[in-house]
Amino acid sequence: KKIGKVAYFKDLPDHLRRKFPGRPVLFTQVAADAAIAERAAQLKTQIVPWFKSMAGTPEHPRVHIIAHSMGGLDARYLISKLGGSRFIASLTSIGSPHWGTPLAELALKTKNHWPFPDFMTLMGHQEQSHWKQWLADVVYPFKGSLHQMTPMAMENFNRDIVNAPGVFYSAYAGLASPWSPARMPPALAISHHFLQRFSHPKAGGPNDGLVAQISALGEGLDFNYTETIKADHFAQIGHSFSFVIHAARTITKTAFDHLQFYDTVIARLDLL
Repeated sequence: KKIGKVAYFKDLPDHLRRKFPGRPVLFTQVAADAAIAERAAQLKTQIVPWFKSMAGTPEHPRVHIIAHSMGGLDARYLISKLGGSRFIASLTSIGSPHWGTPLAELALKTKNHWPFPDFMTLMGHQEQSHWKQWLADVVYPFKGSLHQMTPMAMENFNRDIVNAPGVFYSAYAGLASPWSPARMPPALAISHHFLQRFSHPKAGGPNDGLVAQISALGEGLDFNYTETIKADHFAQIGHSFSFVIHAARTITKTAFDHLQFYDTVIARLDLL
């Protein structure tokens, strides 16, 4: 729903209400600094009462979860360990580090949980207080679960968290580059270079600035549907956090249309 004062999914709640009038939609809120199991439990406490309020109607037999970044891991835990398969029909993850990210490993080795000194100076005049909070929580990423996001930790996670029968799993990976016409926010450029050069069969290489393509696709996890989209980690939820990048994308018409993307995702889910 929100991190600090910033809407996590930019303009999406109002867009969905206009696009799909009468369709029930829930945006959840979980603690950014909590571990995966705790966040999954928080998801359940929000989804279950909401679902029960409309249960029994043939139009809404089960829930479709669409999750970005770490939210995909929270949802997988909910489905596998907390009985979520009883009321969840599908999980769509977007930019989720299913095989971890070496940025978490690198961050754990630094005193301030981030390997690049004076990181916020990259934002220049964009440094408004709520953006600092948003970036601190997203780029860290999430101090309470940092140790769970390393490639080694995710190897263990994937052995323990198995796909539930009857749940349809989709995974979207973002692919971006500082040299593409759409450019890349400064906040992601340094981490993009690191990931691009990181040698790991499931967590390095082409990436969206925070998560490698192969990790987000869940290579080897037997998801039902996977797709790569041309969008960096922030663009996937409608943000750039850079006036220069936003202006350049607007002028060149190279901005990723995240609202249209979510329309496409929902249309695909309607076919299930």
